[in-house]
Amino acid sequence: VKGSEMNGWTLTWSDLSVYVPSEEHKLLTRSRTSYKRIINNISGAVPPASLVAILGPSGAGKSTMLSAIAHRYHGKTLVDGDVRLNGKKTNESMCYLSGFMYQEDFFIGALTVREHLSFMARLKMDRRISRSFRESVVTSLIEQLGLSKVANCKIGSLATLLSGGEKKRLSFATACLTSPKLLFADEPTTGLDSYTAGRLVALMRAKTCSTGASLVCTIHQPSPEVLAMFSTIYLLAEGMVVFAGTTEEAVNFFQRAGYTPEKQITHGEFLVKCVAPIPGAENATKIAIKRFAHEFAISEHYKSIETMIIFHKQIGEFCLIYSKQIVSSKPAFWVTKLYWLCFRGYLENLRNPNLQWLKIFQKMILAVAAGLCYFGTIQLDQPGVQAIQGALFVLVTENTFAPMYAALTNLPQEFPMFIREHSNGAYSSLAYYISKIISSFPGLVIEAITFTTCVYVLAGLRNTFYAFTMINLLTILCINVSTSCVPLAMAYLVPFDYVAMITSGLFIKLSTLPIATMWMQYLSWLMYTYESLSILQWEKVGNITCADDEPYLPCLKSGEEVLENYSFSETHLNRNILALLLLYLSFHFLGYLFFIRKINKRF
Repeated sequence: VKGSEMNGWTLTWSDLSVYVPSEEHKLLTRSRTSYKRIINNISGAVPPASLVAILGPSGAGKSTMLSAIAHRYHGKTLVDGDVRLNGKKTNESMCYLSGFMYQEDFFIGALTVREHLSFMARLKMDRRISRSFRESVVTSLIEQLGLSKVANCKIGSLATLLSGGEKKRLSFATACLTSPKLLFADEPTTGLDSYTAGRLVALMRAKTCSTGASLVCTIHQPSPEVLAMFSTIYLLAEGMVVFAGTTEEAVNFFQRAGYTPEKQITHGEFLVKCVAPIPGAENATKIAIKRFAHEFAISEHYKSIETMIIFHKQIGEFCLIYSKQIVSSKPAFWVTKLYWLCFRGYLENLRNPNLQWLKIFQKMILAVAAGLCYFGTIQLDQPGVQAIQGALFVLVTENTFAPMYAALTNLPQEFPMFIREHSNGAYSSLAYYISKIISSFPGLVIEAITFTTCVYVLAGLRNTFYAFTMINLLTILCINVSTSCVPLAMAYLVPFDYVAMITSGLFIKLSTLPIATMWMQYLSWLMYTYESLSILQWEKVGNITCADDEPYLPCLKSGEEVLENYSFSETHLNRNILALLLLYLSFHFLGYLFFIRKINKRF
């Protein structure tokens, strides 16, 4: 073992097997999941300051192997084996100690390149680091990875859309923020042309060499220039390592096995071709792969890897580098992370017209259309009672269903990015959930006030400052409660919507509800809001005109009679406000439980 290996981080894995769920069978109420083995009893090592490439045909298990040794696999994935860093078994702390560059790029398009890196630096870097040093790290990464020209460009702007290579470099810069000694990259050259791919790998190599870090990549069809930059390759096939060593050693290994590289193909293509399945001869290919894996297992190359694994395992109890790194690193405070998550959410809402400004403009158009329908119809007579109640119900429904259905798409769209940042230890699920509530609150308030004010003025509802203010506050509560129940609505959307609307008080007299369904009205925020708006409109109204020419029709002569007609009561206003607040908190609590349940399915 070289002496330099004692000064850096050495990653080793032995007898590693990975199983993923293939299908789920339900027997009565219990479910039984069957698993498929993707990685089959492999061993390997990554010495300090080395560049390792994992090659293999499609379906060989490259990404699965990388996620297993990097400790970034899903919860239902079963990993059996021994993965160690400097001789100590790895755990969830691996996510904090290493950097990971994913195959797919997920960013907040409204942020600039510099803002994205600064934001991630505040979440991931040690809280004791000064602001000036943190910004210098961001600036240095931008310069080293050739992002200076797009540093102040929005990532998702159509005018200055980042190229595929620039997005890959931004992903790598994000992984390098904490200066980890171990970096992983899942097919970083996918989707790039040969020149851009070569430039990206060259930048990655230069960055890791300057910091003494190790880089482990999965590579699909690398060019000769890209492959030459790696010190070691691991060739995978059928979940087994068929060779590990330099590119030249791998070519010699297969030449001794009777394979001759063609002149027109590269070494990388030759190696993959040797273990790629041949249509119509799959069984013969599997037999050959097993033979290659066996020959490698008894070769000198494997013995050197095995010696490194045993050596670091034996000295693991005396090596303190791994444990010191965990103890000495102090992440940002929870409140600090919450603040910056809220700040990012505010920026996204302000800069993305589809998220906020377009919705507000749409609200204004709908409000004007609805208000004009009621213009001149609001009178203190019997037709006016119907018009007023209709206008109030429009205020309730428009501040319920539109924001609810709009919010249904927000969480699924951001969930992949959340999973990535959360799995890397950037922030907790609770901080993210609360930040979404806080950052969306101003927009919901503006939407509610915009629609309510337009309809209120055009329809000519009760002309008192108290009624106007309270109705605005209640519609703000209504719109926030409706969006807080989104996770619940995602599971039970149609019946949940129908129950809340039917028991609002407009379609049925609440006092006539059957005993078996009487309780449902108390879960309807539409009922609480509709009753409250009706109270504010009709309280202390003592004279409503009846039709003299139609004495046989029922006549509601006062605001109190109007409220009684809907089974409403003037004394319920404070109760309704309290109930809306309780529903808001309860729905968010249930929403967070649903959110956690969804996360647990991924981890």
